[in-house]
Amino acid sequence: METKRCLVLMPIGVTRRTEGPAFEAIYRHLFIPALQATGWPLEIFRGDDVMRSGMSLDEGRLWLQTPHLVLADVTTQHSGVIHDLALRAFLADRTILLSQDAADIPARFRDYRTILYKLTEAGMAHLHQALDQHLQDIFAPAPLSSSTPDGE
Repeated sequence: METKRCLVLMPIGVTRRTEGPAFEAIYRHLFIPALQATGWPLEIFRGDDVMRSGMSLDEGRLWLQTPHLVLADVTTQHSGVIHDLALRAFLADRTILLSQDAADIPARFRDYRTILYKLTEAGMAHLHQALDQHLQDIFAPAPLSSSTPDGE
């Protein structure tokens, strides 16, 4: 099975709640394990790390312009995430939005696949289950029925 490129767009720094973990911790301890648990062969990069990871300009372009999957955390409506998401509107069918609050999802992206997550044990389990289902829908969609309306 072909390894898929997964581009993760998310804020830098802490969550809106002062007691919340940093987004780096959410990425490392929640998003990466949840993506790996789906069983799909994924090569995962954060958008802000792509050009700093020693990649060539062509490799960086490949990641930024043609990922197989975009996972975007719009929690806090971080302007960089919203900007990057808007630039990749042509990837809408391969994009999953994440947020800790539905109010953070900009109206123009409300028809995208979305997972609301909470930083609780139940919230993490929900994230794992929902990611698994969305990746199945993106990478292995059910075949369209070929039957005609009259049942033939």
